[in-house]
Amino acid sequence: MMKKNIYMRIGVLMLIAALATSGVFVGSGTYAKYIASATVEASARVAKFEVRYGAAAGADTSGYTTFSQIGAGEYAIGSVSLGTLYQADCATAHNANISAGSSTQSIIAPGCGGKIGFYFTNRSEVAVRFYLDKATTTATYGVKVVNGTNYQLVEGTGTGAEIEFAACDASGALPSSPVWGSLVNALGDASTSGKYIDLDPNTTTGTAATSRFVYWRWVFEDNQDGRDTNLGVAAATGAGDLTMVLTVKIKAQQLD
Repeated sequence: MMKKNIYMRIGVLMLIAALATSGVFVGSGTYAKYIASATVEASARVAKFEVRYGAAAGADTSGYTTFSQIGAGEYAIGSVSLGTLYQADCATAHNANISAGSSTQSIIAPGCGGKIGFYFTNRSEVAVRFYLDKATTTATYGVKVVNGTNYQLVEGTGTGAEIEFAACDASGALPSSPVWGSLVNALGDASTSGKYIDLDPNTTTGTAATSRFVYWRWVFEDNQDGRDTNLGVAAATGAGDLTMVLTVKIKAQQLD
């Protein structure tokens, strides 16, 4: 009987040991659990910056040129001259009575007027501000010496000035009551209200609303016919020309 009890105790102990090692035994701890892991990855790319300009309204897939880089964070069209940008659409009847000149050299005279500027598009993935930069845009007037006298066009308003400039309105057109004066007064910068235009990303069609222009004129009736005539006579005398060259820098920068 004693041996039988011993064998039973040994059997029970062996059963308990087996249950404990198999994980079936329920005690104060556990030897099994659920485990899971995951890897999350996020990627991004740099937004594109591409701005274009053209001489006429329309889709920028034809006749438009991409701005070139001029420095860190600055893009511009560089220099352009009146000869290639002359446009006889300044609502003056006198333009029809003035020779058109050549494709590279326009002819100007009293009563003549035009505009200089471009239609812009923004292929960037950021909003961009365009403006005609008054800090770097210049008007250069050639001097011609005839019989010891210097002859030269002069800009601004008042006696002794021939060429006047005016800024465009919000749509790029000549305002109904323009303020005529020197070239610098018709230009702007990135912070002068009304002198810049902001375009949303992916604006790929040039319209009147995406343009910036500066208008110019040589007033026909300015009470200085004698001076105007002398300039014309000087232009016809001897070698060389009397010239006016507008060098415009149009800048584009990302909006903050």
